[in-house]
Amino acid sequence: MTHQAYKERAFAANETLKAEYDALEPEYQVMKAAIDARLKRNLTQRELARRIGTS
Repeated sequence: MTHQAYKERAFAANETLKAEYDALEPEYQVMKAAIDARLKRNLTQRELARRIGTS
């Protein structure tokens, strides 16, 4: 079973799960944008953390 098929099956069985998953979408989009920007600048996670002063 693929990950997508599993999600669809789980969501069909539990509407609350689907609603919670959907509510997290904006947060995931912010994370994706940060990762994409980091990769575009050829930075490792470690280098980005050092530049912003975190571990």
